[in-house]
Parts: sequence; C-alpha cells; structure tokens
Amino acid sequence: MQTVYFGNTLINDIYLGDERVSNFDLGGDLIVEYLVVAGGGSSGIEIAGGGGGGGLLSGSLLLNKTNTSYEVIVGAGGTAKGNPGGFFNNGKNSKFYTIETLGGGAGGANTTTGSDGGSGGGGGGSSPSIAGGSGEAGPPRQGNDGAFGVGGSPGAGGGGGGALASGSGTTGGAGSTWLDGSTYSKGGDATGYSAGTANTGNGGNGGNAEGAAANGGSGIVKIRYAGSGSKASGGTISYSGGYTYHSFTSASLTATNGTGSFIY
Repeated sequence: MQTVYFGNTLINDIYLGDERVSNFDLGGDLIVEYLVVAGGGSSGIEIAGGGGGGGLLSGSLLLNKTNTSYEVIVGAGGTAKGNPGGFFNNGKNSKFYTIETLGGGAGGANTTTGSDGGSGGGGGGSSPSIAGGSGEAGPPRQGNDGAFGVGGSPGAGGGGGGALASGSGTTGGAGSTWLDGSTYSKGGDATGYSAGTANTGNGGNGGNAEGAAANGGSGIVKIRYAGSGSKASGGTISYSGGYTYHSFTSASLTATNGTGSFIY
C-alpha cells in the first residue's frame, strides 16, 4: 500500500501488482486536475500590436460526489474588424466551478496602447513609447504584459503577453504547456495578421498592413483524473496515459461563449 497526502487528507492508493485499484477515490470524492484558458485577445488594426493570450490557471481540486453539476464556461476569442469602422476586442472569460480566467487584452492599433487582460495586448507600432497592456498578476498570476510598440520605419507593434512570459519586441510571450503536452495562451506576434488557433487561447497576430486585423483564439477548459474509465460526464471524453480527460471547447457548446457542465 502506498500512502499519499492531499493537503491534510490521507489517501491510500492500492496496487495489485502494477495495476492501480483505488484511483485516488476518497470514499466517493474525486481529485481532478484542471486547466482553464480564456479566449485570446484580437490584434489591433494598421500598425498593430499582437493580442494577449487568454488568462490561464491550472491546479487540483477535490470534488464531492453528490451528482453535482459544476459550471463550465469557454470564452470566445476577441473579434476584430478592419477599416472602415475598425474595432478590436479582448477575449471572453472562461470558468470552471469557482476558477475564472480573464480574456486576453486586445493589441493596440497604430497610436493606441494595448488593452489589459489575462495577458496584455501589445502596444501600437507608430512609436516605441506606446505601452502594451498589463496581464492579470493575481495572485494567482494568469498571464503577463504586452510589449511596447517597436516604432521605426516601417513601424511595428509590440507582441502580446503570454501565459509564461511577457511580449518582447514584436514577438508574443510564450504560452504554457499543460499536463496533456499541449501549449496554451501564447501572445500574438506583431507580424503576419493571422488569427489565434481555436481552443488554445492564443492572441491574434498583428502586422503593418492598412486596415487589417485578426481574431484571438477561443479558450478551452480541460479536466482530468486518474483512471481509464469515466467517472463523470460533460464535454468530450478521451483517455490517455492512464487518465480520463473531459475537454470543453467553444465548438462543443451551444453558444459562442456558451455554458456547459462537468457532472460528478
């Protein structure tokens, strides 16, 4: 028998040979590991900063087995539109139970600062004095700051902040790699004018083309627990490496910024 503590709670994890039997099942309670990523911010327009990555939080929770429905919200990426009437927006928040993350900040457009968010958007590129937005410092920290605009000729915006690092020059801050091996919440670069990838929380990429803008990537919520047999319902269920995963994406919910449930 292997004795394990979770906080001050004693857990007995029993093995028969190499096969785990109890799966950390505490008399019906369940330890889950979660990832909550908000939608990434859009880039700005014109000489634009990259969008900030969506706020990211991960950790563990002990859930009581009461057939409880735990709310899940997946934030959409920030929307962007070029001229005429251009606009750029922060991503939307994501949530699991009581854990909520903030949408990434939009990149600045030409002469405007990046917006604050989970991670901040990069500053507009007409001058190196145009600041990026601030990331949510917490505690706990959800992201990092966007970079100042680079300026120069031709001008260039600053990179958006990411979950792991701030933007630097025209490069977006690095995202964070979770337990599933995938990387989430990267800041948008200030080049390329391309949308953030869906279900990553990545910020949109900016650039120096007149009247262009790029959407941020939608967020994601993932929940996993030990064992290759589902003990709960909700989301898309998969099995890998001795764990059960429940993945919630904007595409799996009925609304763009829809609400779902993890039921245990």
